[in-house]
Amino acid sequence: MGWSIGFDTDWDRDIGYGVPAHCDHPGCPEEINRGLSFVCGGEPYGQPRGCGLYFCAKHLFTGARLPQLCIRCVRRKHSFKPTADTLEWMYFKMTDPSWKQWRKDNGLEEVPYYHHLMNLLAVIHRDGGHYVEEHGLEKAVEDAINVVYAERFPK
Repeated sequence: MGWSIGFDTDWDRDIGYGVPAHCDHPGCPEEINRGLSFVCGGEPYGQPRGCGLYFCAKHLFTGARLPQLCIRCVRRKHSFKPTADTLEWMYFKMTDPSWKQWRKDNGLEEVPYYHHLMNLLAVIHRDGGHYVEEHGLEKAVEDAINVVYAERFPK
């Protein structure tokens, strides 16, 4: 069994080195993945000492006697709140053929969500849907991700 993609029932989200993510430290825009290299506690679910959230190198601390830990776990405090899935990951799950059965099993058929995706893109691009028509769906999603990141994390 590999650790490319799995599911963390503690935090109710996808994990693994195949899952793109942002650092779970509040306000940190660093792009990482939810693989073992970034998990607080150094093991899936972070047990026994870590919280199981995922952090960039700046927000993950290593020591000689302890596993890699976030600052809250180093200080034995309550964990941070997890960040949401990236738009890139959500788009992948909603459109990639390999996730078709998952969508069906979870009542997330492509057609209704395609409509919602198109509406969301029209709002992000502020154009009523013309951007998708002009540039295609994949480019529109990629550009929308950049727009949202630029607004959430101004330089």
